[in-house]
Amino acid sequence: MQPSALAKVLILTAFAAWFFSILLIPVIRWGACRIGLVDRPDPTRKLHRGEIALAGGLAIFVSGLITMLVVQRSIIPTYSAEMLAWGDRWLGLLFASLAMVVLGVIDDRYNLRGKHKLLGQIAIVSGLAYVWQPTGQVSLFGWDVGLGSMTYPVLVFWLLATINAVNLIDGADGAAGSFGLVAAAGISLCAFITGQQEVAIVAAALGASLAGFLCFNRPPASIFLGDSGSMLLGLVLGTLACWSVHRGKESQDLLIPIALLGVPLFDSLVAVMRRVLTGRSIYTADRGHLHHTLQAHFKAKTLSPMWMIIAFGGLSLLTSSGAIVGILFRSDFLALMAILILMLGLMWTKIFGHAEARLLASHTLRMSDSFVSKVRRMEPKVHVSGVPLQGNREWDGVWQPLVEFAEKNGLWRMKLDLNMPWQHEGYHGVWARGEMPDKSEQWTVRIPIFCQERSIGRLEIIGRSEGNCQIQSLESFSFLINELQPEIERMVQCLTPAKDSQEAVAKQPKTKETTEDRRKKRVRIAAAE
Repeated sequence: MQPSALAKVLILTAFAAWFFSILLIPVIRWGACRIGLVDRPDPTRKLHRGEIALAGGLAIFVSGLITMLVVQRSIIPTYSAEMLAWGDRWLGLLFASLAMVVLGVIDDRYNLRGKHKLLGQIAIVSGLAYVWQPTGQVSLFGWDVGLGSMTYPVLVFWLLATINAVNLIDGADGAAGSFGLVAAAGISLCAFITGQQEVAIVAAALGASLAGFLCFNRPPASIFLGDSGSMLLGLVLGTLACWSVHRGKESQDLLIPIALLGVPLFDSLVAVMRRVLTGRSIYTADRGHLHHTLQAHFKAKTLSPMWMIIAFGGLSLLTSSGAIVGILFRSDFLALMAILILMLGLMWTKIFGHAEARLLASHTLRMSDSFVSKVRRMEPKVHVSGVPLQGNREWDGVWQPLVEFAEKNGLWRMKLDLNMPWQHEGYHGVWARGEMPDKSEQWTVRIPIFCQERSIGRLEIIGRSEGNCQIQSLESFSFLINELQPEIERMVQCLTPAKDSQEAVAKQPKTKETTEDRRKKRVRIAAAE
């Protein structure tokens, strides 16, 4: 097909997909509400108002499928006598997409456990990888690397990463849709440049379907993608991103697909790092994702929620542009530059990733100090760090008395982890004294922290067994927790918005009272000891 004919086909494909999406979404939304396929708010994580239909994925799949039938039967024959070759891999992608939508609908309706959903994802992407038939060669900065027997595991890992990365960014109105629209447009242009006609047409249909979906998903949304939509989006974008830059039997470019999906991949990398470093489960929900931090940033500036969608699309445009320019000039460095600008820019402005970078630096420093002390047989250093993960409240009034307790009672490690998604608050503190003693010589206490009948975090302390000393330490620790409970409740109940002026905060006499409270607590603890 000639480039001019392909351009006309792409334009008509996009218009048809947008039209069918606009036409089908209200009908599918009504049906989802009738059968109870809705997202209900809860007091912890889902903070939207009312019941919202969870059928965006089904609407995008149906509109995209109808569009491709119209394109194949009507649009392509009008502009070209050359019919496109839809091979086995496209049939595999079709069935994998259908299976992913079914899995997502089941999860949306019955709320599957994370492990069960992951097993379903593995089964689906394994089938797609089987019909994909990759070359087993990847290209990085002009160097070709053979993966050999690792080809299929790497491919399965890539698809699982893109599926769950897009799933993680689907936590705010318009976030996943705006990213998907820009990424699909970038993939379509990349495929147009490399001559992958089928990929360009499918990506154009997907992007236009998302454009129609955004008309109903922009704040305040009347329909959500749901897991069926976000997982479908991650699967198709992850697949098309690879196919768009793969020229025949050449090596698979590595950095271009990563750049095309750079925003959700960076968000999921930071989320996994945050949860691993804080000791949380990787399935733990929080309000620390990129769309949450962008929402908080623009809310603090009293700007409309639409700015979050614009910013999300702009960040996606940055990395997609790097991928497109990288293809034009056949340079992986340009794609890498776009990825680095995204990461470093967000961390430097402290919008996203800054707290996690501090966590990683603190963890690395603690590990290196422990290793050096062991090698040189030095006295172990005491490491203390407290990192606000989300929010703007001062948790030092809770953390500092615990640090003083650890120092006075000869503990070896103490961790305080607070996570309050409904308050947009999170905090992680660590106190550690060198290398841990053997497990046979340890005593450990893990205490969940509750406030207003909700679990808001946990506190873990580890000490060395030394006769009856640990019993006295536990008695003092119990007394300290009781003394800190009012301070914790006060912090949780403090709902001063971030947009309030500093004058309003200064009027509150909490600084003097908090200092006095700390002094009294220390006196009581010393008396108890």
